[in-house]
Amino acid sequence: MNFDFLLPKLRDGVSIVNEGNIFSICYKDQSCDLEFPDEIDLEVKMS
Repeated sequence: MNFDFLLPKLRDGVSIVNEGNIFSICYKDQSCDLEFPDEIDLEVKMS
């Protein structure tokens, strides 16, 4: 899956890391506080 469409919605220093089928929202301090299966609607998670 390609999540480039989400990048404009992310705050500075935040990135999405893909580890297999798990996607983590990671911050610039290198903490990652969200992990979710790729079938979950990311639009809902981000709002």
